Amino acid sequence: MGNSRVEHPQSRDELIRNALATRYIPTAHDGRPAIKHGTTGTPGDSLIPNVLKMKYCQVNNNFDDVWYDHGLNPCFIDTVTSSILLFFISLCGCIQCSAYRRYATPISKKYHVGRFGYTIQVCTTILMMVAAVLLVILQDVSIGDQRVAGYQLLNALVAMVIWPLSLRLMCLERNNALPSIPTRGHGLVLLIFWTLAFVRENVAFVSWWNQSWWWYLESDGDRIEFSLWLIRYLCTFLLFVLGFRAPGLPRSINHLLLDEEEQHRAQTEPKSTWSNIWKKVKLMLPFIWPKGSPKLQITVFFCVILLVAGRGINVLVPIYNKNIGKINDMTLKI
Repeated sequence: MGNSRVEHPQSRDELIRNALATRYIPTAHDGRPAIKHGTTGTPGDSLIPNVLKMKYCQVNNNFDDVWYDHGLNPCFIDTVTSSILLFFISLCGCIQCSAYRRYATPISKKYHVGRFGYTIQVCTTILMMVAAVLLVILQDVSIGDQRVAGYQLLNALVAMVIWPLSLRLMCLERNNALPSIPTRGHGLVLLIFWTLAFVRENVAFVSWWNQSWWWYLESDGDRIEFSLWLIRYLCTFLLFVLGFRAPGLPRSINHLLLDEEEQHRAQTEPKSTWSNIWKKVKLMLPFIWPKGSPKLQITVFFCVILLVAGRGINVLVPIYNKNIGKINDMTLKI
């Protein structure tokens, strides 16, 4: 037999670990992956979470390759644009919310206009969130090799954050007004955000000839991705256009007319002198009673006594006049 050494073949778990460490996926004789996405192996094998198998970029695609095959790298461009949108709406949105919390005043619901246009904006924003989640689900079920890359999951998570934040800003601008001259459109933060979102969808035209994108519509997965991109493109374009019109915000001239009408009505309506008497007394008391000055307080107190005495004397004057008249009549009779 000699000193020949028998080498045991590597187990399936060891092959998978080596493949993950070297970024190499073991394949069978027909070129397909030896382990399918989503499977957990035979009962004797150890369970390896699917998240360990997930790559950030797609197969044959690295994050560093910004431009390849006559187009942009989807992994790179989606990561960069999502990060820019998230950073901008988070930072500027928080600043705008803080400004509204400090200086804004609520707007009555009777001044709300353009309910139909505002409803379109809200529905379009919700549709953007639904499209992002639906894309990830379809990528895991029916698109391509049925594998979700890390950047695709990141895009869905970012969409679930940025679009609710934009919806919050829309509600804030609709229900509150800053002490400044209102503009015709929405605030600067929302306008820039919608512009960046629309520009992001237009970046796809740069990669018209790239096979990694879905312009050729060669498979059902390409047609599904193209349909979802078309929905996102139309939604962002609609938000971009409606942002300059702001159908849900009251017009400034209407505010002025309504305020003048209310002021005129308040001035012309007759009111009782004794209405809100305690409120008036509380308002005037700080100007009548000097705090922190005993001399002035004594002077005010003495003046009040003189006023009361003067009123009392005025009441007694007719009585004394009557008595004086009686005395005059008696003297004349004598």
